[in-house]
Amino acid sequence: MTIDHQQWTPLSVEALGEVRDDAFHITAAANMASIAAEGFRTDRRGVLGTGAYFDLGSEVTGWVPARERYPDQPLIVFRCEVALGQVLDLDDEETRARFIKFQRGYVQEVGREEGARLGQGGHIDEFLNELAESGEIYDTIRRTFTTDGLTRIAVRDAGRIRVLSVHDEKGVELPWPPISH
Repeated sequence: MTIDHQQWTPLSVEALGEVRDDAFHITAAANMASIAAEGFRTDRRGVLGTGAYFDLGSEVTGWVPARERYPDQPLIVFRCEVALGQVLDLDDEETRARFIKFQRGYVQEVGREEGARLGQGGHIDEFLNELAESGEIYDTIRRTFTTDGLTRIAVRDAGRIRVLSVHDEKGVELPWPPISH
């Protein structure tokens, strides 16, 4: 399936929600062709649950995890526009309190070992599943991290992501979509 990254998935204005044009994703250059052909992978779990991960406002903190994941490969930076849709904002005190209450009960239910195996991201996924059962559906998870003060998001639907530009580690702009040979 080829995705037209210049057009949004058909969504109503209400469903788009806030649109951010300062979402940065750093990955191995080798992933560029698959992202062009298939879109961003939203099936990988991280600390904010399952989704495609972006730093908002800056690419600065994305370099360290990308370098750890792809230690001997050249990296590239995607600057994207993201339609956030319904956001589960873990910076919101009430939402955070709801999640912590859920998390405590969940770990009691599944046990410490299983809770540890799933990790924070697995707990968020289970929290989202419980919320969905009562009709609360979220497209994006947002959290500001105390370690660096930057906000990261996990986008759960690749159709909400549109690539604006791509550059390499030296800041050289790369063609998007990539030129195939």
